[in-house]
Amino acid sequence: MIIKKLEIEEGIIYQSNDSFSEKRNLIHSERNSCGKSTFLRLLFFSLGYQIPDMKGMDFSKITTSLVFEEKDKVFIVRRHGTILDVELEDGILVTYSI
Repeated sequence: MIIKKLEIEEGIIYQSNDSFSEKRNLIHSERNSCGKSTFLRLLFFSLGYQIPDMKGMDFSKITTSLVFEEKDKVFIVRRHGTILDVELEDGILVTYSI
């Protein structure tokens, strides 16, 4: 699986749009408490994993959109709370309740 893009939205307060490429695939910081682990938790959350809330972050209020490629097929996964929508390459939308 090759992750292409992760969009994170928490209400109208916070939005993030991170794209990945062959040249940008390292999550790194010189100091602690910059959000590296939180970013990885949000990445797993967007894939459908059950992630416990953190202090100051309620995952049920976060909407994510993840674009990834698997075996030359592109998938878009959107998650809000317990609803996971997977858009397949041919336009078919599959919805899961987690």
